[in-house]
Amino acid sequence: MEIHNSYSKVTSWALFAVMLSVMLSVIFKLPEPFSWFFMIAIIFILFKSLSTSFDVKKMDKGGFYLTLTFIGWLVLEFIRATFYAEGYWMWKMVISNLIITLFYIVILVSSNLTIVRNYWGLYWKSFFPLVILSVLFYKSPTLLDFLPYSILMLFFAFIPKKNRLLLIGICVLYFIANEHRNDLAKIIVAASIGLFIFYFYRTFPKMIRIVHIAFLSAPFIFLWLGVSSEFNVLNMDDYIKGDHTRKRTNDEGQLEDVSLKADSRTFIFENVFYTLNNNNDWILGRSPAFGDEGVDNSWGTDESTGLKGRYGNEVGIMDILLWYGVIGVIIYFLMFFRASYLAIYKSRSRYVKGVGLYVAYLWLMSFIWEKPMFQTFYMMDLVLLGLCFSNKFRQMNDREVEIWVRGIFSSRKVKRINIRPHESPLDIKRTIS
Repeated sequence: MEIHNSYSKVTSWALFAVMLSVMLSVIFKLPEPFSWFFMIAIIFILFKSLSTSFDVKKMDKGGFYLTLTFIGWLVLEFIRATFYAEGYWMWKMVISNLIITLFYIVILVSSNLTIVRNYWGLYWKSFFPLVILSVLFYKSPTLLDFLPYSILMLFFAFIPKKNRLLLIGICVLYFIANEHRNDLAKIIVAASIGLFIFYFYRTFPKMIRIVHIAFLSAPFIFLWLGVSSEFNVLNMDDYIKGDHTRKRTNDEGQLEDVSLKADSRTFIFENVFYTLNNNNDWILGRSPAFGDEGVDNSWGTDESTGLKGRYGNEVGIMDILLWYGVIGVIIYFLMFFRASYLAIYKSRSRYVKGVGLYVAYLWLMSFIWEKPMFQTFYMMDLVLLGLCFSNKFRQMNDREVEIWVRGIFSSRKVKRINIRPHESPLDIKRTIS
């Protein structure tokens, strides 16, 4: 057993509490200090788990030092921000970003397979109570974060048959009820990777490596094309014809038609680039004390400081660039590159390779969404990074991954078995007790 069982359970509950605290805050309209209290309590538990049971030898050294370097850089930027901060909103952003900085220890915590399996198990077993809670108090199932369920599609082949239909049903519900294009894309990609590995991996074994390179390089290529005005991939009207709309509930609770092709991201890139150019802050960033100023300088004014700006954006990589500069972006990219590379090229299981491919896709998604937030959807990104950095996860073969995955759906203990390297998971009889 990787850590003492009690710490494993407590840590898994702390991860689960990230989503639960958000639900409770929304349902009961709790003041922001309560949300901060929940966040700090969760982070304290995670740090306690690390100090008690973390074994650096079970984690890839490169991934470990990259994670510490990124956290360290963000802490330095926090210290820098304290010299600039004045007024309520600036200090609020500085403190909020410090909490998110500490939240990155989820990567270290998630290198422990027992914790991740228990966490996913909690999510699975709690689906019906949570979705009922969401419908009763929010009139919609969307208050429940469905990302942990959709990511399980990466391991679809190993999901017990009695649970497969329910998992598909959950994902369909997610697809119908969710109004955000980014989340819909993630469920499609996770399902596609899981099904491809199961049905076509033996036929196209090199396809994962090709797609891996595409996911990692596409943001740089499209960014260069956009900046040079050659082609803006975000302006989908240029290459997707027809009227594609979807119903969405607005802030007044009314249904409205929203175009699935709407470009809601280009202006963010323009504003952040303008802000960094205007202040010559490309290398170090503006620090979390500042927002972006806007190309037309039309953002609202912070009455306490007199500064114009928008504190935070919907594009994750732009927040990192704005606050932590090119240095922060490079370290951030290296974490995703290292994690996906290890999982794809230094693992024994095709399903571990699938996780690595999905992690590379998350790097691509950071140019569209994946905003660093103290919420489950972003925490899942950090969990998957931790899995890829886990030496034990990468050393498992397909059969061992199957046993680990099945443990998510069962409260009974899973027998330990030894698999010889030449054995195929298809040739070994299932031995889940």
